[in-house]
Order: sequence, then structure tokens, then C-alpha cells
Amino acid sequence: MMARLRSLFIVLALLMTAQQASAAPVILKLSFFTSDRSNAYECQIKPFVDAVNREGGGLVEIKVYFSGSISPDQSGQSKLVRDGTADLATVVLGQTPEEFPDSAILELPGVFKNEGESSRVFTRPVEAGALRGYAPFFVVGAFVSAGESIHSRKPLTSLAELKGQTIRVNNTIESSILKKLGAVPLLLPINRTMDGLSQGTLDGATVPPSMLFEFGFGRPLGRLKQMGVSIVMDDFGTG
Repeated sequence: MMARLRSLFIVLALLMTAQQASAAPVILKLSFFTSDRSNAYECQIKPFVDAVNREGGGLVEIKVYFSGSISPDQSGQSKLVRDGTADLATVVLGQTPEEFPDSAILELPGVFKNEGESSRVFTRPVEAGALRGYAPFFVVGAFVSAGESIHSRKPLTSLAELKGQTIRVNNTIESSILKKLGAVPLLLPINRTMDGLSQGTLDGATVPPSMLFEFGFGRPLGRLKQMGVSIVMDDFGTG
């Protein structure tokens, strides 16, 4: 059984004023929350960065600042763009639901078949200017990530055993669902989740399966599996 809870992120950039060519290219700073080896970067961000740098003709170049080196605060990434600290940034919308309120519909389980379909749906209203919160930005790409699974440090044989467990969540939709299941959800950036798992302040986390080892979550969860603790995930029906 697998919990398919929606998460998403979007690349945002300020509208730029056209500039005349100079001896040196215009350098655009892109704030990215994790490393250059992550799937999120390799599959979604790197192709765009490489294309701009390849075709920029010495006029424009993107420099990526990895692992939150401009600012590790995921909830403040859009602010970096608004105040000019960064020219582009990856923004996890679930961390700032009050800033992009209409995007929550994309986090609902059971609405889309997969992340490809949901990303295409997401792109259309963004391009049409139909969603609140996007007006200050030029949206380079709008993506919905893979469904998220519940991974627990404790044995789970049914949903009832989530009761009382403190679980890291990615957005308020996940939080609402886990509350109904009796868990104690904690909205937390993914790059701060490993600390909670290692220190024991978190019992588990909702993350896509691909991120278990990318962010090191597989180490504490893997050790528990080796000791005979089963980790069961339930399906919320994203198709």
C-alpha cells in the first residue's frame, strides 16, 4: 500500500529588462535547495540551465547556487527573487500556502494519473495568469512531483497505527489527511527532515520513494528494517 500525497515545486524568475550585450555575460543567480546530484535538479532544472548556458551566446549565463547556499529557508525562496537576492529560485509551494493559495488543488490525492499529467494541467492556468500569487513573477517551469509515501520508524500494520506518530509533511493537504488518521503532522522542509529522524523528534516522513536515499532517510529507516521492523505505506489513490 502506498500513500500518494501531492507535492510540487515551481521555478520562478523576475521579469528581466532587456540589456545590451557587453563584454561579459549577464549572470543570473539560481537558488536551488539541494545538490547537483538530486533527481529534482538532474531531471527538471539542469536541462533548462544547460540550454540557456549553451544557447546564451555569451550574453546570458545561469549560475546555480546549490544546497540552499544563498538561503536554506525553503519558505523564503520567492522572497529572494522579489528582493533581487536571487534572479531565479526553486519554490516549494506547499511551504508557503498563503502566498500561492490556488495551487493547493494540485496537492489533492486521486485527481491526476501521474506527475506528468498534473504538471501539464498546472502549466495551463499558470500561463493564463489564472492563479493568485504569481503576478510578480515570470514562471519558467511549473512542475508537480511524484506522489509521496508515508515512511515510519515504527512498525505499521494498519492505518490505525499512525495514531500519535509525528510525521513530517510537505504541505497542508498532507497535514489535513494525516490528522484525520490520528497522526501529528509537522510541516517541514525536506532538507531539515533528516535531522528530525536522526534525533528522534520525528517518527516518520512523507516523501517520494526516490528521495529516501537521496536525502539520507533510508539510513535510519533501513537500519530499522534490518532489525525486523516493517514499514507499511497506504494508498490514497492518485492512480
